[in-house]
Amino acid sequence: MEKLKENRKPDDQLIYNSVVEALKALEAVRPRI
Repeated sequence: MEKLKENRKPDDQLIYNSVVEALKALEAVRPRI
C-alpha cells in the first residue's frame, strides 16, 4: 500500500487540487445554512 502512495502520478495531485478548489468555490457561492 505504501508503494502506491510513492508511485502516485503528479496528475493525481493536480486533479486533487482542482477538486479542492472547486469545493471551496462552491462553498463561497453557496450561503451557509
